[in-house]
Amino acid sequence: MHFSRWLVLVSFFCFTVNANSLVSLNVQQQGNTLLVPFKAGELSILSQLSLEGHPTAKFSFLAKWPTTAGAAKFVRMLVVELDTELAKGSIHLMWKDSTSALQASLDFNPGETVLVFDKDRLQSSVLLHPKSANDEWYLLPQSKRASYIVDTKKLEAANYPMTAASQWLYDRPQSLFQLSFMTGESNWSEHASEFARFIIEHVGEDGFLDLIKRKDPKYLLPRGLWYYYLSSGDKNARRAIVRIFNASLNWQPNYDLERGFWTERNQAAALNAAVVYWEMTNSQKALQRIEFILEQSSKMVFSPAGDWPYRGCMQHSFKSHEGKAGDSAVCSPWMSAIFVEALWRYYYLSSDPNAKTLLEVFSQLVDDSGTYRGNERVKNKLIPFYLVAFDDPSLVEKNQWTDPQHSCDVLAMYLRSISLNKNEKGFNQDQQNTAIEFLNSCNSSYAKALAKHRTVWVIKPPRSFAWTYSSTSDLPWLVEELLPNWQAK
Repeated sequence: MHFSRWLVLVSFFCFTVNANSLVSLNVQQQGNTLLVPFKAGELSILSQLSLEGHPTAKFSFLAKWPTTAGAAKFVRMLVVELDTELAKGSIHLMWKDSTSALQASLDFNPGETVLVFDKDRLQSSVLLHPKSANDEWYLLPQSKRASYIVDTKKLEAANYPMTAASQWLYDRPQSLFQLSFMTGESNWSEHASEFARFIIEHVGEDGFLDLIKRKDPKYLLPRGLWYYYLSSGDKNARRAIVRIFNASLNWQPNYDLERGFWTERNQAAALNAAVVYWEMTNSQKALQRIEFILEQSSKMVFSPAGDWPYRGCMQHSFKSHEGKAGDSAVCSPWMSAIFVEALWRYYYLSSDPNAKTLLEVFSQLVDDSGTYRGNERVKNKLIPFYLVAFDDPSLVEKNQWTDPQHSCDVLAMYLRSISLNKNEKGFNQDQQNTAIEFLNSCNSSYAKALAKHRTVWVIKPPRSFAWTYSSTSDLPWLVEELLPNWQAK
């Protein structure tokens, strides 16, 4: 096992001096190879760079910002290779326009890599959302739960060994990288990197996870490997992502009444694999795959099979979803939330109007049919359905004790959708009330975190850590933007 070393930045300032751009770094750890994240549109590949005190430094890029039109033109992750270790202290990275393009990085030892660890830049360039000023209510419980999730000996003792495939569902490394980039605490990235390398070892030549016999799309886990690649440069991650994308092509995103198994979760897995591969390669093939998935998903929303009416989600039959008899149209709010997160990421990177149109519909699922009220034993709180059976509600059992586990991910889906379709006055009072009720439920663990001084919280099953956090890292920012008067309690 090996860990990338981390470059902690006390300051990371970017400004222009005499037509030259300059980044000022305060280096607290030595290293030979630096990975420096850049925001969209900040550093052109047509740039000449220099590093103060290191005239022989070599510059290349690990990743570029993808584009839907033509070649990618801006650097997302810069590689700086040095002949000698970078000394601690303040140092300036400068660049100016050039007619010569930066080249893609060659192989280097990821064990000697130092990631420039700046929360604002990492959230903007990797997680694709701004840093929130009010995120403790989200991060404190996550950190306490993460302390359990990274303790593999405790998990093993609780019958959750690393070789149990189900514990990797929803991408544990992704969730831990997100926690690290949002808190600035590099230890979470070290654990995430270890888990990412474990997954790489178990991505077969066919792209599927070899911990399970079935070639199951929901076990395609590219995002955590993508974050690992961006923070280490480990080419093994890149190779695994290629295999995962190729495996994802086995999933057919179209749906009709003759279709067998189909769920939003697998649709999300296929979309996520295509988006990650597109981010990594700017591949036209990946972009076409994304567009095809969006086209088929939109048909399920706006022209659903079975003459079903429009209901603000990708309708399919109960039989397709559960494998049991039942022709009722169904949608799963929490599985839709996984799909929406991948779609949201693609929309952020592409501004594709078709993605926007599809994103806008999912708030209607929540507003019209996606929730129910618990009884007085749970204080009549608003709860997301696990699965909505529109034509025969008796097919679905409510569980007011377990269904609230999806309050955070459904809330994130709801706010993303509302952020795109609200009018100039904001969203209506009923929607605000719905959002606040879900938010208070999602936030309930924060009060416990403040009241209880334990640093480790057991969370079972461990995969619930990933489903809670992998699709919700922008939730604090969404709350800040759309519910600015809300206060964590």
